[in-house]
Amino acid sequence: MEQEGYIGLIKAIKAYKPNTEATFTTFANLCIRRQLTTTIKKLIQTNIKFLMIL
Repeated sequence: MEQEGYIGLIKAIKAYKPNTEATFTTFANLCIRRQLTTTIKKLIQTNIKFLMIL
């Protein structure tokens, strides 16, 4: 899951445009959450069970 977070951050770095109203932090947060959500949905759809260690 940590790797997916990094993928989301890389996507945010590539896609961020400084001229927008959103700060980079806000934009990156959204990209990381989207990446994690998409990955979790894919895991559920393919019936792969994973253990989350807190």
